[in-house]
Amino acid sequence: MHDFTRFPSEQIRAAVASNMFHALVRRQPHHPEIEDWAQETLSSAEGHENASVKIQALIPLAMYRMYIGDTQKTLLAIQQIRQLSESPDAPPLVLLLARFAEAMYYSVSAGSYEKCLKAVSDALELAQTTGIHRLDHMLLGQGVVSALSASDHKAAEKLLDKMAFSLRSFKPWRLVFIIC
Repeated sequence: MHDFTRFPSEQIRAAVASNMFHALVRRQPHHPEIEDWAQETLSSAEGHENASVKIQALIPLAMYRMYIGDTQKTLLAIQQIRQLSESPDAPPLVLLLARFAEAMYYSVSAGSYEKCLKAVSDALELAQTTGIHRLDHMLLGQGVVSALSASDHKAAEKLLDKMAFSLRSFKPWRLVFIIC
């Protein structure tokens, strides 16, 4: 980021910043320049007109803020994601990712059991409507975490049953990555 004076276009700037930041969140969350990339991601997303691009930039930002325990900024990012997902130009997969980010946040937030289940339910309903089921197991997993945190063992068991059923469609090689 520091080697170039500017990017060829705002679209390229947004893509580079978002992807670099996402890579750092996943691989090097303690990288000394991660906050610089977070700011670059946020500013490039704010300047972009496409809601989908903004949501895709905000999801890793919300995850990172959650990982480091910054609940205020996490909630702010989740609220922005929620608002942007109301946009008619947001594609279904991005909407599912937005609901997943919400469910993930609420699954670890004390007293947010109902909000987590609502995000999971909304996402599964959208998955059913669109036929996109790539995130079903991850969404159900967040619901399980939330149910167990709330000591609702019956709900956790039902969600685990649904999760097991959703994994039946996976090829054996994909299951290795989920189980391990």
